[in-house]
Amino acid sequence: MSKLVKVGNGRVATFGENPTVIEDGELICRDGRILFVGPRGHYQEPVDQTVDCGGGLIMPGLVNTPMPPY
Repeated sequence: MSKLVKVGNGRVATFGENPTVIEDGELICRDGRILFVGPRGHYQEPVDQTVDCGGGLIMPGLVNTPMPPY
């Protein structure tokens, strides 16, 4: 069974056509897919797990692929 996970208590930076910074935001995901990105408290369904980012930066969809020096 898949878990509904909330990642919150942080500043959310989104990218794309309309880049946005949400000062007190959260994201909700299930099975590695982002379902919701927005201000904290706007997603009302109960979640299975909460990840507290401690006021850090949340960057939905970012894949960190460091390049080794050649």
